Amino acid sequence: MSSGWSWDERNYTARRAQAERLAELLDPFGTKVRMLAMLDLRAYLDESGTDANSRVLVVGGYLAPADDWNVLEARWLDVLKTRNAPYYHATDAEAMMPGGPYEGWSVEQARELTDSLVSVIEPIHALKAVAVHVATEHWLEATEIIKPYLTEKEVKKFPKQLYNIPFQILAKSCIDAMLDFLRSDLPTHETVAFIFEDNDFKHATLRARDDVKRTHIHRARIGSIGFEGKQKFAGLQAADLLVWSYRRVTELRRGDKIGSIHRSLTSLVNADGRYRQVTREQLFDRVNDGIGRVLRGEVEL
Repeated sequence: MSSGWSWDERNYTARRAQAERLAELLDPFGTKVRMLAMLDLRAYLDESGTDANSRVLVVGGYLAPADDWNVLEARWLDVLKTRNAPYYHATDAEAMMPGGPYEGWSVEQARELTDSLVSVIEPIHALKAVAVHVATEHWLEATEIIKPYLTEKEVKKFPKQLYNIPFQILAKSCIDAMLDFLRSDLPTHETVAFIFEDNDFKHATLRARDDVKRTHIHRARIGSIGFEGKQKFAGLQAADLLVWSYRRVTELRRGDKIGSIHRSLTSLVNADGRYRQVTREQLFDRVNDGIGRVLRGEVEL
């Protein structure tokens, strides 16, 4: 199976024209969400590991053509409806005692929900998984390089913004990896719409996007970028499940957590995806490079 996508130009043009006409009929004012939904390639991304107890920080998600996202969404919603779940959130579903929207559920019920949604993802081979992680201890060590360049006011704010810089580094790596999936024979006007969860990392995400635009050979493929709540988008919920699973597997393999790599979660972290670690050396190099750019006035910290 090819690692990228290539379409017949006539079929592509016809589908694009049909999608644009449908978008106009459905939404004559052209809201951002509707425009994003009509693009042929979409990437949904999320993060995991920004809580105090995590030993690994992960950013990742899936890239796929719109047709495949439509298949996933229909099947995903069927599973949620059958189990009377409003949406999926791995942290709540995989907790020792299910919480959030699954409060009152048994562990078996919550685990069955996760396994059923993994079964939705597995057969859709066009979904291209990407996840990048960094060890929390390496990032905390790297913060000591940054602090001397901060003002007193910035130092006080820093604990609240602790993960902005590693998130930016990981998000850039994810966008890079997703663009690497694209084949050179893709129509030149086709771009990728990136949809991230709406959280505190918007500015870090936009900076990551700008970094990729400066450096990647396929930078012209970067299309719209949006931020949405995961409750509304099956793609973001699928990304949530991927990054939670990847973090869990990584922490177990590192020996940070005790337990076994079990059930359906390992099938998400398979050889077809692109999984990367930002090592301590790479992290320090990128932080020092970023500081240099700040000192030269190229970017803001």
